[in-house]
Amino acid sequence: MAETAPTDNGCMASRATPLPSLDERLAAAKARYAELTKLKMLEKLEAEIKEIEGQLDGYTPAPNDDSILPDIDTPVRRKHSEEEPLTDEEPPTVELQPEKLNLYYGKSVQEHREWTRSAENAFSLALRKFKQDITKIAWTAQFLRAIPTTTWQNIAAGESNDYT
Repeated sequence: MAETAPTDNGCMASRATPLPSLDERLAAAKARYAELTKLKMLEKLEAEIKEIEGQLDGYTPAPNDDSILPDIDTPVRRKHSEEEPLTDEEPPTVELQPEKLNLYYGKSVQEHREWTRSAENAFSLALRKFKQDITKIAWTAQFLRAIPTTTWQNIAAGESNDYT
């Protein structure tokens, strides 16, 4: 018996089959890419279809990731309990607080106009605080330093003397 040297069939086979050309490899890669892209698009569409069907059934499927969705079936908490009657009171909100007014001495018409504008601005900033006129009067009275009637009478008397 004649002994033959062992041969490596793997090496021989690879050398026997020619490697694909660059163009063939590129075409195969493009085909594989197109196939994977279509597969990815198909999976995405199927997931959207399941989600839409779940919404139609009133069921939301669990997300694939670990994020937590809010519980849609949780009843809405009421602002007031049913035992308490609803009132006409407005809910508490934070509103701007007016600055203190400048002291008013009643020396000139310009000072009166500026002080009145400042008071009106304060009233517009805090509508809830100054709902009634009596509240407005009480708040502004603390900034008066002159007796308005005598002050204006003195001004009127001074003006009338100027014209005579």
